[in-house]
Amino acid sequence: MSSPYLRASVALVLASSMAGCPGPEIQPDASITQDAGGDAASAPDAFVADPYPAECENLNPLHCLAPWPSNRYLVDDASTRTGHRIEIPHEALPPNRRTIRADPAQWNAMDGFSPATSIVTVFDEALDTSVLADERHIEQSLASDSRTVLLEIPASGDPVRVAHYAEIDTWPSVAATHVPFYIRPATRLRPGTRYVVAIRDLETTAGAPVEPSPYFRALRDDMPLPEAEDLEGRRAHFEEIFTILEGAGVARTGLLEAWDFTTASDESLTTDMVTIRDEAIRLNDVAGNCRITVTSIEESPDANVYRRMEGTIRVALFLNGTDPGGTTIESIQEARIHRDAMGRPTQNPDVPFAEVPFTATIPQSVYESVRAGGPPVRLLTYGHGLFGDRGETSSGWFRDTIEELQMVGIAVDWWGMSFDDVVRVTRSLGEFSTFVATPERLEQGITNFLVLTHSFMNAGLGRCEIVGTTDVPQPLHIAPEGGGDPVLSYDPAERYYYGNSQGGIMGLALAGISTDIERFVSGVSGMSYSVMIPRSINWESYGAIMGNSYPRQIDRAVLMTMAQSQWDFGEPSTYTAFIRGETLPCSLGETYCPGGRTPEHHVLMMIGQDDAQVPNISADTAARTIGNMPVLLPSPYMPYDLETTTGSDGKNLVFDAMAIFAIPGTPALPLGTRDPLMDNPAHEGVRRSAAGHRMMDAFWHPDGRIVQTCDGVCDPD
Repeated sequence: MSSPYLRASVALVLASSMAGCPGPEIQPDASITQDAGGDAASAPDAFVADPYPAECENLNPLHCLAPWPSNRYLVDDASTRTGHRIEIPHEALPPNRRTIRADPAQWNAMDGFSPATSIVTVFDEALDTSVLADERHIEQSLASDSRTVLLEIPASGDPVRVAHYAEIDTWPSVAATHVPFYIRPATRLRPGTRYVVAIRDLETTAGAPVEPSPYFRALRDDMPLPEAEDLEGRRAHFEEIFTILEGAGVARTGLLEAWDFTTASDESLTTDMVTIRDEAIRLNDVAGNCRITVTSIEESPDANVYRRMEGTIRVALFLNGTDPGGTTIESIQEARIHRDAMGRPTQNPDVPFAEVPFTATIPQSVYESVRAGGPPVRLLTYGHGLFGDRGETSSGWFRDTIEELQMVGIAVDWWGMSFDDVVRVTRSLGEFSTFVATPERLEQGITNFLVLTHSFMNAGLGRCEIVGTTDVPQPLHIAPEGGGDPVLSYDPAERYYYGNSQGGIMGLALAGISTDIERFVSGVSGMSYSVMIPRSINWESYGAIMGNSYPRQIDRAVLMTMAQSQWDFGEPSTYTAFIRGETLPCSLGETYCPGGRTPEHHVLMMIGQDDAQVPNISADTAARTIGNMPVLLPSPYMPYDLETTTGSDGKNLVFDAMAIFAIPGTPALPLGTRDPLMDNPAHEGVRRSAAGHRMMDAFWHPDGRIVQTCDGVCDPD
């Protein structure tokens, strides 16, 4: 993620919407001023009129939906995989400044809560957080006296304690009377599973005990509370929760809050993406459908580039349109998935294919090698950073990298979170009903990347038509020095992926779904946007935008946490779990998916210690979720519950690892959900490391492996 680029993008959107100059017409919610995002006045909570509203969770009087997630909002539904369905009343959602409440439909269609969810509640006192298990002491959350408890309730057997870390939100915009309190699991939770949460024995910074709400005290201590009409109907359920906790060694005395929630099924989260992928690849292989149109060619634009091409690839469209949406409410529907009467994703019947722009780059070193009789080189699909575009492949560091490693680079934009998507995303932060369009458009974005690689593979095998400019009849080929037929510049059998920041993040999603690429380098990445965003320097911009419409920080915290259920459809929080081991189903046949499952993939994660844009804890969580992801030694820090490796040697072969780089000049960041204060070199430094390039070079081969190429802890040299 690139903070300067993000700020420039947001400034452009705001300028076009507010200054009356030429640009898209933005309806009022997107006309946002970047204020401090403090807890300004807004529509009152339901609690003001009724202390225990029927639509609220009611365990916590400070917010209608606290604690979240909660089985308070789960109902039985025999038609779903889990036998349950979320049901949130419209009145429970926090209003924005225009008193518009988000449409709960985007949650109510789900059969449980996000397996990658954080857990959020709220306190009105300054808490002593020294007793909490933070992200560097996750093991303390499993201790018998941990102040926070997360229990997995298996279908059979005893409850199991789940590792996590706990923290409060310490951004300056947090009101002292509404402090968000997070419990964040150390890895993705099991799908379709019930969990019980408990918070106990907290004190204020003044040493006074924190007291439970009257509602929870009435449940815990078996006391009446006549004004809470729903309490007696919930008492039996909570008695079961208290019994479960007591069986796990957690006494009910001292409990401040305790509740349960149930996670969604994997099928509910992955079926759309698998359906779209399988149909898009199948259609790409139908005669006449695979088409690469070259619209422009630059010969030798600089010393490191022999040829740069712009054009489009033909991709099956599963959205209502190609407009990224945001200029009007109606246009946002174009970014939504097109569905049949049963709600299944289907190819758009009116616009069945999209012409998706791509950029391809052949380095000078590849030209010289192939021209001299060398073999075709490796093909590298590249993913750009936050709100960027494929033009990132024109940057000096990328040109230098593929020149050095002799690879042909190809790229498209990440539909969903590219420069063209800024207007829609800023609008959704002001009215959350439209947020679901972002992860749905990201699903098409993943599809575009899949078809990009598949099209260039098919082109190399003579199965994809290349049309367009006639200036260079065979633009992907190089004429041999001694004469003869031009030779394809790349080997269609050697296909690899590289992405940084958002490209690294989304590369982890791609690694769980791809049928054509086996090896992925994920630079400065992580998973779970609901965790990454509020811990990033980029939240300065996001928070200001969202704060203009949702002035209370607790509302922003709850909505951002709830958003993970939508993020799951289009980011790695879901797909990292399927990179190795039990992979996703596949209907494409044995040619693509032996045994009917998506092939396993290998990943090299390259992380910068104390990255101010993508927090290290999100990378650690991704590595734990992937499984079998050791940390390459020596390492500047050691994440919880990961094994270690020194890389491949004569006796052992290592195919996956997380390499953590210590970039000089990077200050140590404070822990937690907080303002990083300023950007630092960690985010950019990793991709410029010479040792990192050698590490990638060893990894990007059919028999590639992890090799420790650093002399000591990895740094730019």
